[in-house]
Amino acid sequence: MQPLSLTTLYLAILIALLQNTPAFAQWQSSLHADLGANNVSEGVFIRMADVAGYRFGNNIIEAGIQVDLMSNRDVFFSGFLVKATREFMIRNRPISVTGLYAFTPFSSLMHEINRGVVASLIHKQFHFELGTGFRTYAYNKKARDQYSIDQNARITEKWNTLYTISYHLKSADHPWNISLAVTNQDYFIVQQETNPLLKLSGICNLDDRFSVFLDAFYQQAGLFNINIHYFGFYIRPGIVWHIN
Repeated sequence: MQPLSLTTLYLAILIALLQNTPAFAQWQSSLHADLGANNVSEGVFIRMADVAGYRFGNNIIEAGIQVDLMSNRDVFFSGFLVKATREFMIRNRPISVTGLYAFTPFSSLMHEINRGVVASLIHKQFHFELGTGFRTYAYNKKARDQYSIDQNARITEKWNTLYTISYHLKSADHPWNISLAVTNQDYFIVQQETNPLLKLSGICNLDDRFSVFLDAFYQQAGLFNINIHYFGFYIRPGIVWHIN
């Protein structure tokens, strides 16, 4: 999928949501920047992303796009995301099920596609997510044409485990919160089960419409084995706009 088609698809989804949003639905837009470095970035990288969506009853639909402002990758559009969530209650406990699709180009030659389903449970200050997904690595059209690669030359990993375990200092309705999480998923990436992200987050509600947040991610290669070592680190400042 080329950058132009990514942008067109993203805008088409947002326009479709806007045209079909009932009066009692709520819009939300989250704009953030990632600044960091890792063992393969050859220095500092800077990325920006916007994830927009709306809530309709117990349903949430989101679409996001990411761009590289500074990196060693030869792509500008570096991520596209679509998520659909259904919320419900089981024995007075909030449960949600989310389906996701993420397209992430590593370069002009290769890309990664993640598809998955994740179930979430909130118990007091603990949040749990568990799911499964399929990850496909494939060559872009440019690489297939330039190097005469077979159209079907791709690798798919099946039934990967997706997980998040987080603890929140305050309840979800508190005007500010701090949380610590272990996860193998972010907006546009899904790590191997043994390569988790350690995430420290803080959020503060400025008023009914705006919230600011700051996340810090520590990436490591290996867990529960002898190959644990540092891989990378990045921070994510951002702002959330709630549109009633």
